[in-house]
Amino acid sequence: MALMLYFFYFIIFCSIHCVQSKHKKLCEQGDCPNGNKFQSPINIIPCDCRRNTCGQTTNNKFQPLKLENFNSLADVTVTNTGHTLKSSQKQSAYIVGGPLNNEYNFAQLHLHWGRTDNEGSEHRIDNKKFSMEAHFVFSRSYVPQSRKRNVRTPKIKSTKPCDVEAETERRTESNANVVDKFRKRNTYSKNTVTISVVLGVLFDKSENAIKYDLLEKADKLVNVNSTITEKGQFISQLVSSMNLDNYFTYSGSLTTPPYSTNVIWIVLRDPLSVSSDQLDLLRKLKSDEGLITENFREIQPLTDRVLVCSRQSRNNSATC
Repeated sequence: MALMLYFFYFIIFCSIHCVQSKHKKLCEQGDCPNGNKFQSPINIIPCDCRRNTCGQTTNNKFQPLKLENFNSLADVTVTNTGHTLKSSQKQSAYIVGGPLNNEYNFAQLHLHWGRTDNEGSEHRIDNKKFSMEAHFVFSRSYVPQSRKRNVRTPKIKSTKPCDVEAETERRTESNANVVDKFRKRNTYSKNTVTISVVLGVLFDKSENAIKYDLLEKADKLVNVNSTITEKGQFISQLVSSMNLDNYFTYSGSLTTPPYSTNVIWIVLRDPLSVSSDQLDLLRKLKSDEGLITENFREIQPLTDRVLVCSRQSRNNSATC
């Protein structure tokens, strides 16, 4: 009887407090594209990263990484999706430079957090977990030259090991006819290929952190699928706080189904600060099953991928 009561209260407790990411372990049994390779997030080891040697400038270094058209005031929509807090803006914006030779258009921003302030980020640096991680998602679609010539089998591009953009394009184009369990055909089976860039911004807990307007809106979006649209600095406030000189980049995947491996990751080295009070606002958001907590994916193996660091470090010398 006591055992039955224990399980009863455990189920009730979890229905209220333990809504976790359903995609955490879906790839453990071979469900992901490319045989579970190239998955994200990863544990970033700064001393193992390779300094950029694939840039297009005369000194063979990356161009400055830029976020363009994130104006101070924008028409922003914020939504509780039942899995995360997502935000987008009406005005067009894009990312360019750094490891990118093309412009990628801004699609949306979403957040990952944990049950406590000691976890929540998807990426780690030297095994350190952060309190939150923001993902700025960008994309670019194009028709590969091989498709334009109606070639049945795409020609595989030759890439430098640290050319993250070219490596992601090569793999995405070579996946042209892959069938996976999440769709009849994934996005690579069409003539148009889509490459995504995700800018990962880590947050450390600090009681001296500024209050972010975006996180304050969580208090009005407790119920699943609730949404608001307002003019404000919800996204530009975050952008203006970033240090875009120090970052890591690698070729990886989405961290939610279908885990497509068409993603160029750029993870900023310097975390921003967030208060416990604002993290608590996120933990009050509801899904269809209870409160949203632990909406982050577990660390995936880097395998033989190359991790590249930007041309500058904190002391303007070697990264380590």
